[in-house]
Amino acid sequence: MLIKINELKKFKKDSINFYLFHGPNTGLIEETINKLFKPIFPKNIISYDETELLNNINIFKEEIFNKSFFDN
Repeated sequence: MLIKINELKKFKKDSINFYLFHGPNTGLIEETINKLFKPIFPKNIISYDETELLNNINIFKEEIFNKSFFDN
C-alpha cells in the first residue's frame, strides 16, 4: 500500500511490520522516522542506503533472514 507521509499518522503503526520510505527529501524521511517511529520502536529501526543494498545484496539478505522479527 502506498500512502503519503501526512496520511501516515492515521494508521496504527503496530499493525504493519515493514515500512519503506523513499524519495529525494531525505530530511523529511529522517524527521518522520524520528517523530513517529523512534518513540514507539527505539531499538527496532534499521536503515539502509540504496547504494549499500546494491553493493552488498548478499549481506543484506543474510541480515534480513537472520534477524529476529519477534523482538519487542
